[in-house]
Formats: sequence, structure tokens, C-alpha cells
Amino acid sequence: ELGVRHVGARQVDAANTRRIGSYTVADAGVSWQANPSLKLALRAYNLADRRYPVSFSNGGNQWLLGRPRSFELSAF
Repeated sequence: ELGVRHVGARQVDAANTRRIGSYTVADAGVSWQANPSLKLALRAYNLADRRYPVSFSNGGNQWLLGRPRSFELSAF
């Protein structure tokens, strides 16, 4: 599976005088049914390792950055 998400430019203050730009991030994942009672999944997030703000506070002076490139392995 492959996923791409895009978030457009946003205003960061109540007066709509400051804004942050848009971003696009790609994720990917694969799963495998190892046996009838075990499934393994590997997911990769932010494949391009892009820095992007997901939220902000204090009138846009403080930003919470999105997840860096990371991997997750799960068994269920």
C-alpha cells in the first residue's frame, strides 16, 4: 500500500496575517500473513524525510513538526 497526503497552506494567527506553507508526505506499508494466527506488517512514514509543521500555537511562533522518516513493525 502507498499513501500520499497533502495539506494546503494555513493561517497561523487569529488576524490571518501569518501563514505556513503546504506540504505533501508519502507513506508506504506491506503486510504478510505468516501463518493463520500471525500477521506481520511493516510501515514506513514520511519516505522523503521532509520537515513539515502539523500544528502551531502562540500565534504561529511555536510549531509542532510532523513525524520524521520512521518505520514501524507490528505483529498481530
